[in-house]
Amino acid sequence: LAYVVFGLPLVGEDGCRIAVAIVYAVSVIVLVGAAYRTTSCDPVDPTLLEIAPRMVMDEDMSRPFCELCNVFVLPRSKHCRACNKCVDCFDHHCLWLNNCVGKANYASFFCTVSSVSVMIGIVLVSSLYVLVDITLDADHFDDRVGDIVVLQDVPRELFLAMLTVLILINMPLF
Repeated sequence: LAYVVFGLPLVGEDGCRIAVAIVYAVSVIVLVGAAYRTTSCDPVDPTLLEIAPRMVMDEDMSRPFCELCNVFVLPRSKHCRACNKCVDCFDHHCLWLNNCVGKANYASFFCTVSSVSVMIGIVLVSSLYVLVDITLDADHFDDRVGDIVVLQDVPRELFLAMLTVLILINMPLF
């Protein structure tokens, strides 16, 4: 929200500002959709979904046995202690999404992480641009701020502070 108020309105000319706003909005929409898809998908080992798991020794002996789930699982499955279930092609348990990442939701998880990277990149680049613009051409910056009715009475120092905070918060995330 701070970026939309203090950063985006001051990005370059109208065409550039519109392009940045569209890319940012698309990345937000993709983020929400991909995160929903990642969290709503259950990447559980398909063996656990069987009503009566097969326990044929000759066939299953080569497969690992999960003592916590009490069933033979697929070779690349691993038990997640946070979810208390075996996950097919387990990658990790994501605390941010509160879900395991495995074979069933890895593509949507990758899309989620990629859209966050795009959003952070946009915030960093445009905030740095505005910060440099304030430093190099303060008069032109004041003119641009004066053209935006909502921001007319906001002192330049507040812009400097907000942009610096945006950069410092997002830099480690990128």
